[in-house]
Amino acid sequence: MPPAEEGSPLDWATHEEEILDLLLAQDKTLKEVVKYMSEKYKFEAKQYKYRFARLKNVTAAEYADIDAECKRREALGKRTDVCLLGRTLPPERVKRGIDRVRKNTSTSGFTERRSNRELLNCLTAHTVADGPRQEEGLQCRQDLLSNPTANTSRSPESGSFWAESALRPHPAQSRSSQSFEELSASHI
Repeated sequence: MPPAEEGSPLDWATHEEEILDLLLAQDKTLKEVVKYMSEKYKFEAKQYKYRFARLKNVTAAEYADIDAECKRREALGKRTDVCLLGRTLPPERVKRGIDRVRKNTSTSGFTERRSNRELLNCLTAHTVADGPRQEEGLQCRQDLLSNPTANTSRSPESGSFWAESALRPHPAQSRSSQSFEELSASHI
């Protein structure tokens, strides 16, 4: 049986972790990943660019969130490393993105939106050889959902910027999931 040209959802799910590793951890180009997957697994899917190229980019809303979190942490006297999908972003890239968002915000009336990137994280920068250490409360959504008791001194939804934005659904999503009685009670 010939391989599915577009790759079935099951095929994508099977190979997604390896594709992400090739793209992000090994810093392979999309062409290199397509060639590797074709040679190793005979995986001939055509949607790589659509599915994975956007993962390396950070949106304006995400940079706005990063800017707010960096300001908050700077006020606490902490230097911050920003991680995307477990990979630390270079400080120059973060600065350029934040500067671009600040410029667009002041000139175009950009309305502030919250990002919903699950794997975006801010870490306290340390000079230890083992890399940046994750500070309490600044966990990505997957960590919090898989082990909600890991953060024992604070509830996952309290005080922490990233925990809040990761666990709290977007307002449009939360309305659709609430019952009529809950909506009525919240407006009384």
